[in-house]
Amino acid sequence: MAAWARGNGTEASTPAALAADPAVRALLEGEVAAVNAQLASFETVKKFHILPGELTIEGGDLTPSLKVKRKVVTQRFEREIAALYAS
Repeated sequence: MAAWARGNGTEASTPAALAADPAVRALLEGEVAAVNAQLASFETVKKFHILPGELTIEGGDLTPSLKVKRKVVTQRFEREIAALYAS
């Protein structure tokens, strides 16, 4: 995303700033829409959230074999997950 941002005149330079940038959101919405066009309605992505950083082993989000620690991630992003399920 940083390379795309530099090439498209976006001022955001950090992962958190890129996650909040409306141009990045619009780009990803277009990509999701393109993929959704090839899927049945029950398979499509309805909502998504852009995280302000990567999930890492050091941050406690991943195991050493790079599996997501679901309980940790669910607790850490509880508000964001709840917002995805709100009407």
